[in-house]
Amino acid sequence: MNTIFEALNDPTIHDWYLAFCFAVMVLPMIGIQWWYSTSIRKTQGGRRLMQRQGQRPPMPGVVQRNLVEAAAMARDIASGKYGKAARTTQNRVYWMAGLWVLANFVAFGLLLWADELNRYGKPPLYEGKNQYQDKGLAPTPGPARHGGTK
Repeated sequence: MNTIFEALNDPTIHDWYLAFCFAVMVLPMIGIQWWYSTSIRKTQGGRRLMQRQGQRPPMPGVVQRNLVEAAAMARDIASGKYGKAARTTQNRVYWMAGLWVLANFVAFGLLLWADELNRYGKPPLYEGKNQYQDKGLAPTPGPARHGGTK
């Protein structure tokens, strides 16, 4: 882990890793959308679903109506109204989206963690137990708030 923190302290590597994080955030969603659109249209139920979506496309600025319509479509897909293939495709999208969220959490989390550790110099695994207080970076402890000390 120390090697990762040291590497992300270099501005060039930091910028490349940040670009990688944005690619993890954007490219899988583009891929999932393309795959979903091509897969769903291969079935009769999927074509009906796309026709329904075409009749009432999402309107900019009308969030509540868009969410209600999307939830109604998701319920209809889950109930099997558009066939088993559409339901299976939708379930796969749910799993892929969940893995995508996890990948974003890990990628950006590592970056934020490294930035926070590198803010004060070397990671804590290199130095003594009380590295921040020794450098005057930690807040001084205040009076104890537990117990009734006077």
